[in-house]
Amino acid sequence: MTEKTTAKATKATADAAINPAEQIYAAFVESAELMLKASADAALKTYDTAVSATREPAMTAIKTGGLAMKDYDDAIAFGRDNIDAVTESSTIAVSGLKDVGKEWVALAQKSADDIPAAVKALAACKTVKEATDLQTDLAKASFENLTATAMKFQQLSMKLATASMEPINKRFAETVSKYGKPFATV
Repeated sequence: MTEKTTAKATKATADAAINPAEQIYAAFVESAELMLKASADAALKTYDTAVSATREPAMTAIKTGGLAMKDYDDAIAFGRDNIDAVTESSTIAVSGLKDVGKEWVALAQKSADDIPAAVKALAACKTVKEATDLQTDLAKASFENLTATAMKFQQLSMKLATASMEPINKRFAETVSKYGKPFATV
């Protein structure tokens, strides 16, 4: 085999090793986006159906003086704003999970790229001591990489959790600010 043929075979092997990870990632992204859209659409449709079902009885109550129109409109807006906050939170979560997935694919690619070099270096060892020393160095580097990768994924996860909860936290603060004041005076 020529050096060029060997290089092509090594690249083909590396590409074949990473393709399943990329395929899993692409399937995840597609599924997550479809699920997010379907969930948001279903929530809004259900909410709109509930509003439609209650509008006529509410109008009757308003006409008889049992309910103020502003209160009814506020209740409808309150529910829709809650759905919007959850949808925004979910959108941020899916986007963040895409970033985590990209990191996972990059990690899988790096691992696939490192294996042939490690095997080649081990095959080039002339003594058992040399092989043992190399294996020790490889194990140490692998452990250090694992630790750094774990920290990176932990930071990504914390950033994602914080960002995805922000719309809900904001909505909660708005709700407490608007509706919590009467309770504070009691």
